Amino acid sequence: MGRKTRSFAASLAVALSAGMAAAPPAFARFGYRLTIAAAPNPDVNGDPVTIAGQLIGNRRPTEGVRIVLMHRVPPHPYFTPVARTRTTADGRWEIARAEGVVVTDRDWYALALGPKGELLARSRIWHERAYAELTLQVSSPTVNTGEALTFSGTVQPYRPVRYVLIQRQNGEAANGWKTIGRAAVSAGGAFTFRHVFKRADSEGTVAFRAVLPRDRYFLRSASEPVTVTVSQAQNPQLTLQPSAPVVASGSPVTLSGALKPAPGQASEGVTVTLEGRTRGSRWQPLASTQSTAGGAFTFTLSPTYNTAYRVSAEGIRSATVYEGASFTVTAASNESTAAAGSVIEVSGQVQPAGPGQIVYLQLRDAAGRFQTIAVGFLNGSSAFTIDHRLRSAGTKTYRIYVPGNGRNVGAASAPFTVTVTPPTTAQQGEERFQGQEEPKAL
Repeated sequence: MGRKTRSFAASLAVALSAGMAAAPPAFARFGYRLTIAAAPNPDVNGDPVTIAGQLIGNRRPTEGVRIVLMHRVPPHPYFTPVARTRTTADGRWEIARAEGVVVTDRDWYALALGPKGELLARSRIWHERAYAELTLQVSSPTVNTGEALTFSGTVQPYRPVRYVLIQRQNGEAANGWKTIGRAAVSAGGAFTFRHVFKRADSEGTVAFRAVLPRDRYFLRSASEPVTVTVSQAQNPQLTLQPSAPVVASGSPVTLSGALKPAPGQASEGVTVTLEGRTRGSRWQPLASTQSTAGGAFTFTLSPTYNTAYRVSAEGIRSATVYEGASFTVTAASNESTAAAGSVIEVSGQVQPAGPGQIVYLQLRDAAGRFQTIAVGFLNGSSAFTIDHRLRSAGTKTYRIYVPGNGRNVGAASAPFTVTVTPPTTAQQGEERFQGQEEPKAL
């Protein structure tokens, strides 16, 4: 056995011995002290993570000291060695975990080992947290009261979690949600949930999401909301249907239907009156037209807000249908290329105006889905600005997502990219890790 092999074997033995403790405290010897930090934290499912720190020697040599990184990944109770490196001239060290490696919660600490494998210092424990990736789909984007809708989705990466919550957006509170049920998660991470819209107050354009409660594997995580338009069952004597359940605010939508009165009553040339109302307002007449052959009629409108519509003709009234009007969102970064550790500014505009409305900065993860990493609010001009510190190198894809608020359906901006280069010499230290600590539970 060569000298280098014996040295590494001794180092590994020390690391394994230290790893037998479930939660070793920080340790210093001969005046050494070892720091640790990681970014990003929390991790957006599978994003690369950099763990770094510095060996402070109090006038003792710190260059070329072996660093062993220990990790503990649930459900395992003990720490084990996962990577090693050596310090630079100023005692700094860095270990990168590649994309797709850090996908669940875990703990890290670092060991500094002397030339004979003796323990010089042990850092504190760093608690790295991660979000699960949840997907949610619906069997149909439209449904009538009294009918059932099936929600389905997945939790990835799969871990033995028991259930997810299915939640409905609560009124006009953009970040207010009400749980309507639980869905059991099967082996592999799939779930389904069936819900019947029974009451009239279920009607309208409604957002739903799946939520995974906080557990030992993940932070509390949520899927991107899906929108469902819930309407009354159609009156066969006078029907009304929109050309699309949701359009961008101010964009045209066609409402069409047919009058089919009792035998002996005319269906052509009959005046059909369209009424509408937005949330919290009363019904108002909007337009009238004459039915054509077969009782057919159409109206074209451009709603600014979510609007309920109905028509009447010859004493017959249609069912109420709902048209969602989504926000229009623009967003861009002030930098297209920047070094890790620097701060970019993401700004944009949302229409219709909604001062105080919450907006989310989202980052696309390794699976191609977007996860929220920061929040902001619209100012009096319905504009926003969010500062974001870049944590790791690579091409990052972002977007702004604005959740629905009862008046409008949620929408996202077009994605935009930022090329993040490796940190400059001035950013090799703690600057990249500013603001990185164990995140609070949501």
